[in-house]
Amino acid sequence: MNLKSLVERSFTIDPRALIVFRCSIALLVLCDVVMRFPDAAALYSDDGSLSVALLKSQILRPHEWSLYFLNGSGHWSRFLLMLTGLCAMTLMTGYRARLFTLLCWVLLISIQVRNPLVLDGGDDYLRLLLFWSLFLPAEQQKQMSVPGSCLLLQVVSIYFFCALLKLNIPEWRP
Repeated sequence: MNLKSLVERSFTIDPRALIVFRCSIALLVLCDVVMRFPDAAALYSDDGSLSVALLKSQILRPHEWSLYFLNGSGHWSRFLLMLTGLCAMTLMTGYRARLFTLLCWVLLISIQVRNPLVLDGGDDYLRLLLFWSLFLPAEQQKQMSVPGSCLLLQVVSIYFFCALLKLNIPEWRP
């Protein structure tokens, strides 16, 4: 087996796997919305724990933006969360997948920028998975693509570097 065929075999994604991936990402976004919804007013409105004025003056960098900045009410934050959930459900069906991936990505960025104090690494990872999903091939045949390869390398690198990190912790060594 030559190097070219090894690379092609390693980085070619089956379209069925892409469908499962798209549905899984949509389900993760939907679960994220469901978990955030009960605390929408407390976490994502001006009446809650972090006002937009304080956020912009103390935490955000100048280039960061959010749809939540358009209105500081709890009703607006619940509306945007419901819109995110609706986009995720539509993405799960596969209807106009690229458009609804983009909408989910923009709405997820808006959620995350609105209150960065309640985020963790999983939120960053979900945002990156949605980003790479924007560029995945939509054809119905197996093919190798740069975005697909980057997505696969991202997953591998997370596991690889987590394993390296744990090698330095005595409790993780046999």
